[in-house]
Amino acid sequence: MRVFYIYFKGFEPPQMLIKFPYPAQYPPKNWGGTDPDGPIIYLFVEGCKEVTGVEPPAKLELFKEGLNHPLHQDVPGLTKDGLMERFEVLFNSPPSSVEVVALESQCDLIRGTRFK
Repeated sequence: MRVFYIYFKGFEPPQMLIKFPYPAQYPPKNWGGTDPDGPIIYLFVEGCKEVTGVEPPAKLELFKEGLNHPLHQDVPGLTKDGLMERFEVLFNSPPSSVEVVALESQCDLIRGTRFK
């Protein structure tokens, strides 16, 4: 099970950017290499504890809730709408140092839905 660790840009532990100087970013940089307006998130392949040895101040573990397939609504897990509701609440709040841990499939869905 592959997970990603999501942080708002500017709120990630500094050691994360030392180890991973070019994390995936959403929304991506503009054509000229500048950042777009609005909040930006970074995706890392390791979390705060793995990089710094210290637990993050706050953590939202979406990966534990899984992702429900649209054709199997009776299977436990977040639906697309449920995942986007959880993510939008976080994204529309003031940026913070919350570490969001999400499955690769959840990140793909967030990217495809929120950052088309």
